[in-house]
Amino acid sequence: MATGAATAQTGQRLSPPVFITHSDAYTAFTVGQAAPETIWRIAEGGDRSFLLNEVNALVGTSVRSVVAPLSAPLPQQNSVTVMVNADASHHLLSFASMLGWTNDGFVGVSGLDLSTITGTMTINLYGYDAGSEKNSEANGFLGALGLGNARDPEGGLITTHLGIRGDANAPAAWNWLPGPAASLTISAVPEPGSWALLLVGGLPLLHLLRKRAGAGTPHKA
Repeated sequence: MATGAATAQTGQRLSPPVFITHSDAYTAFTVGQAAPETIWRIAEGGDRSFLLNEVNALVGTSVRSVVAPLSAPLPQQNSVTVMVNADASHHLLSFASMLGWTNDGFVGVSGLDLSTITGTMTINLYGYDAGSEKNSEANGFLGALGLGNARDPEGGLITTHLGIRGDANAPAAWNWLPGPAASLTISAVPEPGSWALLLVGGLPLLHLLRKRAGAGTPHKA
C-alpha cells in the first residue's frame, strides 16, 4: 500500500482523469501531432468514454492497468487517490484530464517510463492545447461559462497551452501561467506491482507512489 499528500495552488479544475499503465506498443498522445479523438474528447468536454473504451479493450495485451476515478469534476483543494499496477513489460504511465476552464486544454503525460525513476521525482505539468478547437474563451464555446459548449474546430496539433488570455468571456483569473497547471510526484516504495496516485484539484498535484514491478492481476476501470 502507499499514501500521498498534496496542496492546491491555482483556479483550474480537472475533469475525471484516466490513468493507464502500458507497454511501448500503446501511445496515448504525441505532442506535435493531431490529438486522437480519445484525447480531444477529454480536452474539449471531459468525455473520457472514448479513451476508456480504447484502453479497456487492450487490457491483457499492451495495457496493464486502467483506473478512472471520480464521476464529477475535481474542485480546487480536493483530492482523489487511486491505485494502478505496473510490471517490467508495462512500465509506462499515461494519463489525461481536461483543464476544465479552457476550450481544449488538458494535462497529462504520455509514456512516462516509471522504470527509470528511483526515489522521488516531481514533474511540473504546464498543460497542453489539444489543437482541436479554437481558444475563443467565448460564451457558447467554453462550457465552464455555462452558456453552451459548441465545437469551434481548429484542426491543429497538440502544443503547450498558452493559458487563459482573459480578453473574451473567460476571466483572466482562470489563467495558471506562468506556474504549472499541475504537478506529478512519483515516489518509489518497496512493495511489488502497484502504484498509488493522489490527484488534487486547484493546482492538481498528482502524487504517484511507485511500487516495484511484480505480480498482480490486470484490471479495467
